[in-house]
Amino acid sequence: MNNQKEISSLLIEAYQKHLNEQIDEAEKDYKKILIIDPYNFDANNLLGALYVEKKEYLKAKEYLIKSTSIKKDNYHSFNNLGITLKELGQPEEAIKKLDLAININPNRAEAYHNCGEVYLSLNNFDLALKYFNNSIKLKKDFTNSYENIAFCLYKSHKLSEALEIINFSLNLNLTYRGLCIKADILLKQGKYKEAIINFEIALKKKDLGTNLIKYISAKCFIFDWDKINELKNILIKNINHNISYGDPFLISNLIDCPEMLKKNTELYTTKNIGHIYSKNKKNDYNYKNEKINIGYFSADFIDHATAHLITGLLEKHDKNKFNIFGFSLINLDEKKNFYTDRISKAIKIIDISNKTISEVKNLCLTLKIDIAVDLHGFTSSYSRIEIFCERIAPIQINYLGYPGTVGPNIADYIIADSKIIPHEYQNYYFEKIIYLPHSYQVNDDQQKISEKKFSRKELNLPDGSFVFSCFNNTLKITPEIFKTWVNILHGVENSVLWLYDCNVDAKNNLLNLLNKNHINSNRIIFAKPLQINNHLSRIQNADLFLDTFPYNAHTTARDFLWAGVPVLTLCGKTFASRVGYSLLSSLELNDELVCFDLKEYEQKAIMYGNNKIYYKKIKKKLIKNRTDKYLFNTDLFTKNIEIAYTNIYQKYLNKEAIDHIFI
Repeated sequence: MNNQKEISSLLIEAYQKHLNEQIDEAEKDYKKILIIDPYNFDANNLLGALYVEKKEYLKAKEYLIKSTSIKKDNYHSFNNLGITLKELGQPEEAIKKLDLAININPNRAEAYHNCGEVYLSLNNFDLALKYFNNSIKLKKDFTNSYENIAFCLYKSHKLSEALEIINFSLNLNLTYRGLCIKADILLKQGKYKEAIINFEIALKKKDLGTNLIKYISAKCFIFDWDKINELKNILIKNINHNISYGDPFLISNLIDCPEMLKKNTELYTTKNIGHIYSKNKKNDYNYKNEKINIGYFSADFIDHATAHLITGLLEKHDKNKFNIFGFSLINLDEKKNFYTDRISKAIKIIDISNKTISEVKNLCLTLKIDIAVDLHGFTSSYSRIEIFCERIAPIQINYLGYPGTVGPNIADYIIADSKIIPHEYQNYYFEKIIYLPHSYQVNDDQQKISEKKFSRKELNLPDGSFVFSCFNNTLKITPEIFKTWVNILHGVENSVLWLYDCNVDAKNNLLNLLNKNHINSNRIIFAKPLQINNHLSRIQNADLFLDTFPYNAHTTARDFLWAGVPVLTLCGKTFASRVGYSLLSSLELNDELVCFDLKEYEQKAIMYGNNKIYYKKIKKKLIKNRTDKYLFNTDLFTKNIEIAYTNIYQKYLNKEAIDHIFI
C-alpha cells in the first residue's frame, strides 16, 4: 500500500516536471517508479513519450512496447510507438501501430496525421493524402496536415491544387515550412520571381538550410545575381560543416568540386531516403536466366532529351541475348508521342507510376530482372531514387539521366568514360565505374533532321553576322559564363548571341545586364520551342555553340554537333563539367574545342568568330567526323554496352567483388 502511495506521488511529481519541461528530472523520477514497479503502465508510457520528445527513439521503443503490452487499449501508447517505429526506419510496423491507435480512438487527428507521414516517407502519396484528409476533418486548423496535403499534391504534379491548399494553410498560419512548400510549387510552375519572394519571407523566420539551393536556383533562373556569390559561399560552408545539404541536381549546376558534390549527395540521401535502405542489401536472388534481363527505369520514354539519346540503343539491343524492359515512372497515356511509339515497339514498357516500392520490387522479382538501370537519378521531381535503395535487382546501375554519383548503397556501377571520370577522380563516386571506350553518352544515329530549311531572316538572325548560340537552360548560365560571353561579343564586332526563349523576368534582367555591359539589345535573339526534327534543322544557322559551366550541355551539345555546329566547351572536375570534353574527344575535336579555363574559352571563341578560314576548317572536320568517328555510331555503342552488361553479370554469377570495368 505504501508503495502505491509512493508511486502515485512520484508519478504526479514526475508528470508535473515533464509538463514544465524539466525533462531530465522527470526522466529520473519515471525511472524511480519503474525500479519499484517495472510494470507500471503510466511510467512506461510517459517515459516512452519523453524519449520521443528527446528523439531518443531506441529508448522510446523499449518503454512504449512495454506499455502497449501492459495496456492494449491506450491511444497515446500506440500513437507514440508508431512515431518511434517510423523514425527507426520500420514503416510497415509503424503503420500497424498507428492503425491500432486509430481503431482505439478514431476521433483523434494526430494518429491519422502520423500515419500519413509514414506513407509520405514511403512516397505513397495517395495513401498519405487519405490519412491527412481524415486528419483535417477532425481538426480543421491542423496546419501540418494542410502543408503535407499540399506537399503530396506537389509531388503528384497537381500544382494548381497544391498551391490552393498551401495558400489556405498559410492564411491559417504563416509558417516557415508552408512558405518553403509554396516557393517549391511556384518554382516548379516557372514562377521564379514569386518563388523568390516566398523564400525571402521564409528567410526572415530562419535560415533556409536545405532550401537555400532552391532559393539560389530560383534567382539564377531569372539572372537575378544580387548577392549570389555570398549565398553560394554560405551553401558551400553549410555542406562542408554538415549543417545542411541541398538537391544534388541543383547544386551540380553551381559547384565544380566532385568531393563536395559527393559529400552533399551522401547527406541528402542519408537524411531523405536512408530509412528506405533495404535491411538485406545483398539479397540472394535465386534465379538464373537464359538471357540477361535488363530493366531501364525512366520518366522520359516520351519527347524528352533522354529518349532522344537512348531510343536507338533500345531498338538495337540484341534481343537474342537480352530481354529489355522499360519501367515508366509516369503514366504515358497522355504523353505518348513518336519516341514512345519507337520505344514501345522495341521493348516492353511497364507503368510503375502508381506502384509502391515493395510492389516495384516484387514486380522485378517476378520478372527476374538481373540488371536495373536508373536513367533518372535526381534530375526531376519524377525521380524515384528510393526504389533503388530497396535493392530491386542483383545489379544496379546509374546511367545517363543524372551526371554524378547517386549516393551510398544505391547503385553498384556508374557508366562513364576516361574523360568523364579520370582515375584520380574515382574516389568521388560511390559507384564503381564502367568505362566505355569512347564517350559514355549514347546517341541515336536514326535521329531525323527535318528537310525544312530555315532562313536566318525568318529566325530574326542578321545575315552576315557570326552567330554564337547557347540553347541551355537559364539555370546553367552563371555570372562568370555570362561575363565571358559579354567579352566575346565585344571581341567579335559583327556577332550576335542566340539563346533559347525564357520567361519575361529572365529576359528583362538579361537585357538590363547587357545594357550595363554596353551590348545593344538587338545583339541577343531568342528562339521559340520547335519539334526536335525542325529544331535540328533550325540550329544549322548557328556558327558556334558556347557551352555553359560547371554544368555542360548534354543532349543539347549532341543536337548541335549532330546538326554540324561546332561546340566550344569548358572542362572542369565534375561529371557535369566534363561532358563536352567527352563528346568532343570522341569526335577527335578536343584540341580545337575543349578549354580548361575561362581565358582560353574566351580567346578561342573570339578567334573563331574573327577567323573565317580557321572556323571553316573545324566545321569541315566536324561534319566529316560525325560519320567517321565514334560519337554517333549507335551499333558500336550498343555492342560495347552489351559487353559491359555481360561482364558485370558474369562477375555477379561468379560472386566476384564489384570493381571498375574497362571495355
